[in-house]
Amino acid sequence: MRLAKNRIIRESLLLLIGVLAISFIFNFARKDGISLLADAEEFRVQTNAEFVGVEDVYELFADGRAIFIDARASEVYALGHIEGAINAPPGSPELAGLAWLADGDTYVICYASEKSQRQAGVAADKIIEMGCEKVFLIMGGFEAWGEQGFPVDRTVDTTEE
Repeated sequence: MRLAKNRIIRESLLLLIGVLAISFIFNFARKDGISLLADAEEFRVQTNAEFVGVEDVYELFADGRAIFIDARASEVYALGHIEGAINAPPGSPELAGLAWLADGDTYVICYASEKSQRQAGVAADKIIEMGCEKVFLIMGGFEAWGEQGFPVDRTVDTTEE
């Protein structure tokens, strides 16, 4: 009985390996096959917002012509964020409450960390869907802002209302 069970397991594994091998061969033979080693370009953030450099964004910050949206989780936001930024991660009630941005002619600058730019892209697209036209993403995220020595707020009011 045990011998039969081991034989079934071994044959199942061989069958699985065979199916995977055939699948890989078929995939690579097709022009439209899925690349297993994707180009860096494939990992770019897909968004309708345009990326801008931190120097350009700082000019808007200094002139008070922009509202900054931090799309990172509130715990990360609490550790440090662009001075005056609103914390509004994708899917949060805070982001949904930003519909008022569509009424103004203000620039909206979304950001996240450099490695989680997708969060900023999702937040930016939601804001664009609300009707805002001047929505941008910071190239390099929060880290790029901090590296330039631009104003960062590391104090968060934790008192309950």
